[in-house]
Amino acid sequence: MKIEDIKKKYSDEELDAIYSLGLALIENGDIIKARNIFDGLIQVDNTFLPGLLGMIYLEIEAGNFQDASKLCQRALEVNPNSYETMLMYVACLISLEDFNKAGTYLGEIADAIEGEIIFDYDVIRFYKSQIIRYQNLNK
Repeated sequence: MKIEDIKKKYSDEELDAIYSLGLALIENGDIIKARNIFDGLIQVDNTFLPGLLGMIYLEIEAGNFQDASKLCQRALEVNPNSYETMLMYVACLISLEDFNKAGTYLGEIADAIEGEIIFDYDVIRFYKSQIIRYQNLNK
């Protein structure tokens, strides 16, 4: 069976349910199974943003910032306005000491916060933590 045939067999609701399973596995500390879930989601639908974000999270947690950075770029191709993805990308860029690019994204996110496009407290808190990292490490 070809991967295209498999993709046609999953509804958005099923993909969401599988993603939720991946999150539950992370919460329970079963990182290997979670990685398999997110990798499978990406294989089935490489435009499924939650699956990409789950894998990005796991790569960052494992310290694989280069791989996470590449996944962030893919995720931003899927949704260039995903501020969560931008912030994960910033976290990677700071860890990879690419402060110019990180600063560009932080500026874009700051504009969105000031323009009240972003109002999710968790996203704003994540932004503030990355600003602090950026300021402390970019010396």
